[in-house]
Amino acid sequence: MWKNIKNVVAAVSDLVVIGAKEVNYQANKASDATEQVTGKIAERSAQLRAQYEADLADRKSGIKKPVIVPEAATPTDVIPVN
Repeated sequence: MWKNIKNVVAAVSDLVVIGAKEVNYQANKASDATEQVTGKIAERSAQLRAQYEADLADRKSGIKKPVIVPEAATPTDVIPVN
């Protein structure tokens, strides 16, 4: 009888270790994926901010930028960038 209990305890211990390692693996995998996505978002937002800062400096100094007109737009639809 004691041998049966010992075998059950060993089996449960092995399953607990397997479960803990799998949970740890999945958590790390999800963390890495999230880190990659948030890193890309941070890089893109830094680029947008740098472009905005440059555009704002140009507007403050009075530099006129060319107006971009889509093909379908008529002259009355044109809105200046500045």
